[in-house]
Amino acid sequence: MKLTNKKVEQLTTNTKSYIVWDTDVRGFGVRVNLNAKKTFILKYRVGFGRSAKVRKPVIGTAGIMK
Repeated sequence: MKLTNKKVEQLTTNTKSYIVWDTDVRGFGVRVNLNAKKTFILKYRVGFGRSAKVRKPVIGTAGIMK
């Protein structure tokens, strides 16, 4: 799904945390934690190939950053 401010605000909590990925920007997503905290993340690989380590650092908090 394309992540917009309205769609990020509508995300609700589940029994465990989850990530919703943007369809337009590859590797960009929103992580929704159990305490309803929403953070923007960026997924990338360090190194070459599929065996390289995957990193998902937090870019910012939803609501503060739009």
